[in-house]
Amino acid sequence: MNWQQAQRYILQLNRDRFGKRTTWRLPTIDELISLLTETPHGEDYCIEHVFDLQQKSLWSADRRSFTAAWYVSLDMGFVSWQDFSAFHYVRGVSRFSH
Repeated sequence: MNWQQAQRYILQLNRDRFGKRTTWRLPTIDELISLLTETPHGEDYCIEHVFDLQQKSLWSADRRSFTAAWYVSLDMGFVSWQDFSAFHYVRGVSRFSH
């Protein structure tokens, strides 16, 4: 989805109380970077196999400008930016509450 669609997706998670939570948001770049592992060799990814390997790039909540935001490439292990019309995957995060 593009970045605006990602924002609406997160709003919908909160409206639907997905997982009985209303604190869903896009992750920050620092949070996404924490998922990366050492540079792999061959066909492997820069992320643990517990995550969906089809989702090769993820939007972050962090904007670069009024028209662009940062994303993380999980297969190549880098951070870059694109304008809001680009398509990346979305992984919502939520704080744990009792």
